[in-house]
Amino acid sequence: DLADRTFDVLVVGGGINGAAIARAAALRGLSVCLVEKHDWSSGTSAKSSKLAHGGLRYLELFEFGLVHEALQDRERFLAHAPHLVRPLRFLYPIYPHVAARRAVRVGLFLYDILSHGKSLPKRQYLNLAKVVALAPGLARDGLTGGATFYDAQIQSVERLVMEMVADARAHGAVCLNHTPVTALRLEVDGPGKRATGATALVEGTPIELHARAVVNATGCWVDETLGTLALGKPPKVRKTKGAHVVVPKFTDVAFIVKAARDGRTFFILPWQDSCVIGTTDTDYEGDASDATANAEDVAYLLDSAARYFPDAPLDQIRYTYAGVRALVNEDGVTESNVTRRHIIYEHGDADLVAGLWSLQGGKITTARTLAEETVDRVARFLGNKDAAALHPTRTTLYPGGPKSPWPEFRTDAIREATALGLDDRSAAHVVDTHGTRWRKVLDCDERPEARHPIHSPHPHLGCEVTWAVREEDARDLADVMLRRTTLGLTAGGNPAAARAVADWMAGLLKWDSTELEAQLRAHQAEAAHLAVPQVPVRLMRTAALSLR
Repeated sequence: DLADRTFDVLVVGGGINGAAIARAAALRGLSVCLVEKHDWSSGTSAKSSKLAHGGLRYLELFEFGLVHEALQDRERFLAHAPHLVRPLRFLYPIYPHVAARRAVRVGLFLYDILSHGKSLPKRQYLNLAKVVALAPGLARDGLTGGATFYDAQIQSVERLVMEMVADARAHGAVCLNHTPVTALRLEVDGPGKRATGATALVEGTPIELHARAVVNATGCWVDETLGTLALGKPPKVRKTKGAHVVVPKFTDVAFIVKAARDGRTFFILPWQDSCVIGTTDTDYEGDASDATANAEDVAYLLDSAARYFPDAPLDQIRYTYAGVRALVNEDGVTESNVTRRHIIYEHGDADLVAGLWSLQGGKITTARTLAEETVDRVARFLGNKDAAALHPTRTTLYPGGPKSPWPEFRTDAIREATALGLDDRSAAHVVDTHGTRWRKVLDCDERPEARHPIHSPHPHLGCEVTWAVREEDARDLADVMLRRTTLGLTAGGNPAAARAVADWMAGLLKWDSTELEAQLRAHQAEAAHLAVPQVPVRLMRTAALSLR
């Protein structure tokens, strides 16, 4: 009945911003339709540094308001989705070439002030001996001390987006995955026009989706989605590429340091059994779906990391990835200095198209605030004062978030999962991944084999694949391998695991052998974006490099 309904708001784009908007609107009682052309979170959201942070470096740009806003939303993530967002300890090593001790003290003091009321520990200053004890592999030449502070890490941005979609749907939203919009619907309304929905391909069939308001949350594809509205005008967004390199884990504490070549800030982040090194920040042209880490990106990151960890296994690259940010298009500003603030562009003012908004900029940490502000505007436009006054996402748990403290819940849930026959690793995995919904995931498939790992040595269970298909809109093999699980996150896409998952999905989706093989090929093509490029340059002076 899609063509016969008129929604309060149509949200185009199923990344973290679009999903957050759909959730916020549905929680306020608005009727919502959310559409995504590929797979939930498959664009920029899946390719971030996996941080929920205030952005310490933004203090250098005097973005105090942005940092405060992000730190407040970081706290909400920690409180409402503790299974997916967890505290992460950072070490800021002090070298003469990186920062003066006084500058570090001032920066971290402001960071603590702006995060007043936080749940995380405050900053600490360490002498040289304590820094070396905390990070024994850290290069000592020029090292004078350090400071530690806490931010948060999102274990899986893709799963966070998936929970936003699930919560929106639980509150009445219609959420359509793999549903590209081919054109916005604009109707004449007095001297101007009004957005009244869009034409979308639903299961390959063109359907007119009717809505009283439309939000364009397509990120890097904002201008393409606008179609003729964008012709002859400067792009709404500036695209910059952020590349990452993933290597074996060599530190349990995260680092914020300066790049060797240009002094730009980058991170070394422990994540699962790996370390993520990133990110770069370079202007990008072309389709953001094609972005990959090239040889120059990899050399830049590894050269820089080698200055701080000369003995780390930086030559054992597991995979690389790159995403494209959709930043506010500012003239005369370098890539790294473009604001990470968001702008909710109202087309009624500039283009005489009422009921249409496009999102510019933003960051993962502030997706909730962006969504709240967007829905405020939509609700006021619709004349719904009650909805405009509600802000439920400030206090509402995510579907997997427990009401009891996370450590206690986790201990009890893992004990219960092992009592049901799961091995220790899979029990911890299913609880950490799905939070309070872990039992529903186990119960969604009654087959005994569904409670065993689908491909050793990974802890992912067969029932998680069933859950992804039945409850999370996974239609393609790559959806499961790269976004519902981490099974495919290797330079080669993990062909053996892909075959096992494809066989499992074939039984659920009635794939014949031809479709199964096509899915395997399509997954390999998408996983090719994780490939490790051949780096023709040597790491810059590595262990012999003086940091003074």
